[in-house]
Amino acid sequence: MRNEVARLRNKCVITCYLCPRPFGERVRERGYLAASLLSRLAAFTLAEVLITLGIIGVVAAMTMPTLINNINKKHWITGYKKAFSELSQIHQLLNSETGGSYMAECNDFDDVCLKNLFAEKMKVVEYCKETVPNKCQESSTYLNGKTRGINQSTDVNDTWPTIVTASGYSVKFRFHGNDCSEFIEGYSQKLPTCGWMQIDVNGLKRPNVVGKDIYFLNIFKNKLFPRYSNELNGQFVSELYETLKEDCENGEGVGCSTIYLYK
Repeated sequence: MRNEVARLRNKCVITCYLCPRPFGERVRERGYLAASLLSRLAAFTLAEVLITLGIIGVVAAMTMPTLINNINKKHWITGYKKAFSELSQIHQLLNSETGGSYMAECNDFDDVCLKNLFAEKMKVVEYCKETVPNKCQESSTYLNGKTRGINQSTDVNDTWPTIVTASGYSVKFRFHGNDCSEFIEGYSQKLPTCGWMQIDVNGLKRPNVVGKDIYFLNIFKNKLFPRYSNELNGQFVSELYETLKEDCENGEGVGCSTIYLYK
């Protein structure tokens, strides 16, 4: 019996020597050591953190303006195409109702008459006949910053009567004549235009710049076309395409009206 007790006591001594603390406590200690080691390996100095944040800031400053401009450009072009589609449908509807002669109701250069014909078919929230700026449009400029363009118009056609639609875009109207005879426009181009429209895709909102949120349309007897363009086999065409492309990038921006509808 004494031998058994002695043997058991020896085992306890050995066990206590090998494992002086509870198992759970030893596991926690090892975890703390591992975490401490990892934190020392992964830590950055304050200088390194500041340098990294500085690099991120510089990259953001370089890329964000371009990103925002691209987003805005897509938004403006989408709005332009939507307005062009709606106005084209109204033009076709008016022709259908009058046998193709709806503009005969207006005297030559009666801009208000043309505006009223279109407004009757649209949801209009504002009418303006005062010189810009007014409730329909703020002051505007051409893409290159000028306020005088091909047609020598101050503040980009500031006297044309205007409406603002429920969709948010505004339209200015200019009526040439109901015979739609050839009219010499910019770039010495002769086109059988009945008149013109100027669209601002977001109304009073900025930037109010031709080629960004402002675009121009030609009114022909049968269809509407972007400025300085016509139709061939059902497709938009323009002999001035390369000239208009250059204007859209570096000029007054009027050419964008054609370029963006080709896309």
